[in-house]
Amino acid sequence: MRINRFLSGLAFSACLSISATTASQAGCIPTNMENFGIRLTEASGGIIRLKYLTDDKVEASYYLDEKTLMYTSIFTENGLKVIEDKIGQSTQKYIYDKKIAFKLNEKQFSFTSQRMTEAGPKGSPTTASIKVLGNDTLTISGCSYPTVLMESKMSTDDPSKDDFAIVYFSLELKTILKSISRSPDGGRSTFEIVNIAID
Repeated sequence: MRINRFLSGLAFSACLSISATTASQAGCIPTNMENFGIRLTEASGGIIRLKYLTDDKVEASYYLDEKTLMYTSIFTENGLKVIEDKIGQSTQKYIYDKKIAFKLNEKQFSFTSQRMTEAGPKGSPTTASIKVLGNDTLTISGCSYPTVLMESKMSTDDPSKDDFAIVYFSLELKTILKSISRSPDGGRSTFEIVNIAID
């Protein structure tokens, strides 16, 4: 279930003009979410629990099923920039070559990130090349969510681990609602949220 690194975290200053159509229908998630959480259900059956913290951080816990926690990530900057992963008793932090990694007011940009543990760097640095394609709206359980549509290429010094994805990111919910990924060997995978509820 572990989604690609782009899904786990991106960062930006929300400068795009998004349609004023929001998830305001009856029963939909409100836009003022500070101090509460939501539950996202994937098409595969996995569960993501998001908690919106008071310091503008977002905590995302990824579950294989109702009880099996896989890992938890901490994000900043509207839910796009991952700064920490917690997997069991292990913690990995992320460092970036740029203070603001994602600038959605620009059509194209790139940055490099590196996972760090107490023992030092883990794996190779990852370089992300992003193109902002525009806006789109996804309908989930009868609710409409405006999204930013992005094209992402994640690359390391090992081409076999490169990843290309089309991503739909919700500025309101501060999370990715859908992505379509392609690996160098031609394999394809789709990540898609099919239900959203207050947790």
